[in-house]
Amino acid sequence: MNRRMILSLALLFAMGVSSGCTFVPDPAYTVIHLEPAAGETDAEFQIRVRQAFNLVKPGTILEFGAGTCTFTAGLSVFASHVVVAGEGMDETILDFGSSDAAEGILVTGDQFEVRDLTVREPPGDGVKAVGVNGFIARRVRVLWQTLGSPDNGPYGIYPVLSQNILIEGCHVRGAEDAGIYVGQSANAMVRHNIVDDSVAGIEIENTIHADVQYNVTTRNAAGILVFDLTGLSQAGRSTRVHKNYVFDNNGPNFGSGVVALVPSGTGMLILATDDVEIFDNDVIDHKTVGIGVVSYVLTFLPFPPTFDAWPEQINVHDNRLTNNGFDAQGLVGQVVALQFAPDDVPSVMWDNTLNPALVEPDGYLPDALQFCVRNNTTDNAHAFGVMGVPPSGDRYETAPYDCAHAPVAEVVLPAPLPLPPGEEELSPEETAALCGAVTAGPNWDAFEANCPNLSDYNLFVGNDPRGPVTDRGLEYDLTTPLFSDYANKYRFVFVPPGEAAAYDPDDVFDMPVGTIISKSFGFDLVGGGEQMVETRLLIRRDTGWRSLVYLWDDTFTTATYTPEGAIKEVTFLHPDGNPRTIDYGVPDVNQCSGCHEGLPDPMNIIGPKARLLNRPIPGDPLGPNQLVQWESAGILTGLPADLSTVDRLPVWDDPADGTLGERARAYLESNCGHCHRPAGRAGFTSLWLDIDTPEGFNLGFCKTPIAAGAGSGGLDFDIVPGDASQSILAFRMDSAEPGVEMPELAKAIVHDAGVTLVSDWIDSLAGGCVLE
Repeated sequence: MNRRMILSLALLFAMGVSSGCTFVPDPAYTVIHLEPAAGETDAEFQIRVRQAFNLVKPGTILEFGAGTCTFTAGLSVFASHVVVAGEGMDETILDFGSSDAAEGILVTGDQFEVRDLTVREPPGDGVKAVGVNGFIARRVRVLWQTLGSPDNGPYGIYPVLSQNILIEGCHVRGAEDAGIYVGQSANAMVRHNIVDDSVAGIEIENTIHADVQYNVTTRNAAGILVFDLTGLSQAGRSTRVHKNYVFDNNGPNFGSGVVALVPSGTGMLILATDDVEIFDNDVIDHKTVGIGVVSYVLTFLPFPPTFDAWPEQINVHDNRLTNNGFDAQGLVGQVVALQFAPDDVPSVMWDNTLNPALVEPDGYLPDALQFCVRNNTTDNAHAFGVMGVPPSGDRYETAPYDCAHAPVAEVVLPAPLPLPPGEEELSPEETAALCGAVTAGPNWDAFEANCPNLSDYNLFVGNDPRGPVTDRGLEYDLTTPLFSDYANKYRFVFVPPGEAAAYDPDDVFDMPVGTIISKSFGFDLVGGGEQMVETRLLIRRDTGWRSLVYLWDDTFTTATYTPEGAIKEVTFLHPDGNPRTIDYGVPDVNQCSGCHEGLPDPMNIIGPKARLLNRPIPGDPLGPNQLVQWESAGILTGLPADLSTVDRLPVWDDPADGTLGERARAYLESNCGHCHRPAGRAGFTSLWLDIDTPEGFNLGFCKTPIAAGAGSGGLDFDIVPGDASQSILAFRMDSAEPGVEMPELAKAIVHDAGVTLVSDWIDSLAGGCVLE
């Protein structure tokens, strides 16, 4: 197939022609049209859209009309079998330039499709899917208008820990890392897309079985990357890259992390992964290399001995390479200059760095693992060369590499997952009857209902969420809580009569169905008093935990169910004695799920753990232990008789309660560990900040970030022992900028004392990191 035909096909699909291999929603899908109504303000429309996303049910198409919709927060989909659609990439534009969330669209529900729209200026990723079985992006454009900016989001379309993926007919421009990025996933088809003016066009990373075909990548620093990085959940293999048009990828590398090491002028680069077939591609006009195959050793980054750093079973054949390697850039360029004459750089290069455990006596790899290169046409003097001297001493020898491996099988996407049966829902009349019941204590019968007002549950005397409670409720506190913009927090647990939680020494307690956990947020006012802003409920229903958000009115009289969340301007008294004004973010119910999400549980509680509850009851430092109080009240069973055997995390800001390291780790556990743990939402990063992760690579020591983007701040490692100023963790904690800040939610202002604590701990560590 000639170049012009490939380019024409890619452009045709990007303009909206379907390939025929498509997910067709079940006819039973309900369509919700999302267009501004007559007289509706932008703010009112945004609220209605967020309500639709937060309350969406399986089997729904959320359909935007033509026009530009501006959002001040991201959109998220946690239900399965949902389609988000527009009227075309040029017609429907979702603008996230003013958003306070990292992602434009975040997806965790299976069998999801997004199509026919543009996502513009997201602070972080454009469309991100985490743990999705059946992710489809079709005719989606993700656009950052300031090209070459390190402040752009890292990824345009980004499925991670997902499977059965189709990315088709999309266009990404301006990504700070990779326009289309498939990470730690399986069975992915990426075809008929265009990516330009990004750092990398398309990147397949630690993914098993990917098919990259009929794509156009141009004006990026690198066209197509197939990488394995260290420390991730799986090693990648079985990727085929074919029939792509890769030309003039000589743009600036304005990225961070590992991708920052890729030299401008790279057509394709294979790094440390196995079983890759590259064939029938046009690779044209690249300064550094047409097709490069290198080991992780060439990054000069540290890696553990268990990591397979060497690419094997690579099959490069029948490609057309024109005008490549004429002005090699970066570190690779320096190596190339030492190995080859300027007018004798090969079109396909291999670093020839081999796994010493696999090298045969003749100095080559076994036939089954050998690098095979054949039948590539080029206008260079040599089609192939090795950067390290082979046993024969001839860098251009071809005989040992004139071989073939079995073709990588094409990706075949399975039939869509069947639409699950709908959950039985309460009718408006049933909800009204349950929520309107008059009870002396908590309205236990209403736990299955999303009541319109907090008072409908009758949890608190006088409807004051700070207490006292009506019955069967206990206030509790944590040794080290999550920081939330200096808000005062009031936590209560309500357990139905005759029921009790089951003690767990390591994880959250198993709470019975009907349990209600309440957390309310208020701020100290400058002139005295307190402004209550929101109350969040977590309710254990028959189908699992559900989150409800209630927003208090200005008179502190009524808290109204607000599933779409809100932004509330608050002026409060900062601990430094000065007033501060912030736009406090009341989360929507999907954002609640985002923090409380775990694998395999779609949602769980975070705080009620023995090691966080092991302290005196609130307001009485000499009072009984909370765990004993829970047991005495009959809401906890299985507590050990000897409390000295129960783990405990220290109070983060009390130097008398633990060492510097212990208090810093407790702070990270509560503020970061709910996501950054093996089973958490950010588990795929392999940066695990929970208390159970020992000091070392997975705690961030000398670990390069996987997907930090602008959040890296131009730094190399998550934690540099002995130097917080060079540690990405401290940098992100010290930011309140969307796409950079960590944590991503519940943060409109930096927690200075928390940053100081963690920074002091990092500075106290011995070691340092070296870029070899």
